[in-house]
Amino acid sequence: MNEVVIVEGVRTATGVFGGSLSKIPAPVHGAECVKALVERTGIKHEDIDELIIGTHFQAGTKANPARQCGIYAGLPDTIPAFTPNKNCATAMKATCWRLRRRWSACRCCGRTANSRCRA
Repeated sequence: MNEVVIVEGVRTATGVFGGSLSKIPAPVHGAECVKALVERTGIKHEDIDELIIGTHFQAGTKANPARQCGIYAGLPDTIPAFTPNKNCATAMKATCWRLRRRWSACRCCGRTANSRCRA
């Protein structure tokens, strides 16, 4: 049986609507978490087999913010990625997807957003 283990949690600073962080695109902001996760845990890039990073408001972030987070974080573009798009609890949804797909070795999941726009 494959066990699912949460190894590390990473988050960035939070801000207010239209504040100083609002100019940073959500995928760039999320990439900082992916980079920190890789650095803190020592996970090798080749051991990550999928990125699942949700967003609460995908408009304006272009296609597949999870893919963008991986690229901005310096991960190989060969790692599959997908973005659950849900107004609330996107990180929880990403984690649930990860738990359902236990057969693979290592996945990175979470949520990305910025306070530039509101749903």
